[in-house]
Amino acid sequence: MLEFFRRPKIPLPVQFKLACEAATVFGYHKVEKILQPYGYSLKRMRRVENVRKFLTFTPNQLLEYLVKHPKTCQRLFDDCGDKRYSPSTFITMNKKGKYFVGMLGWDVVERDVETFDTLAEAVTDYVLFSLKMKRLKAST
Repeated sequence: MLEFFRRPKIPLPVQFKLACEAATVFGYHKVEKILQPYGYSLKRMRRVENVRKFLTFTPNQLLEYLVKHPKTCQRLFDDCGDKRYSPSTFITMNKKGKYFVGMLGWDVVERDVETFDTLAEAVTDYVLFSLKMKRLKAST
């Protein structure tokens, strides 16, 4: 009887898109459109971070997806520079090509910073950290 009321599971490729959009500054409307075909709505949710209840992937699965989608990585990297509030997550790159992912606090101090060798790794961690999910292990 309960089977009738269950909504369909969201496929992994759609979950990856959902997570990436939820991590962006203007992702709310895109997240809403991604969820609609599956019978879900964000109207009842207070925060975009609540999309994580729809996500079943591992950090490594998200990384594999982002390695195959460099344009998505670049878009998220470019988007993360738009900081309209704090605390908020960020990605930066130093002159040696290393990427840093962390949280910019209320006091404009960088916190919980991790270092990554590739943009795909950094964006994976940025998405996970933005959604308050288990972070990718940083390179040493």
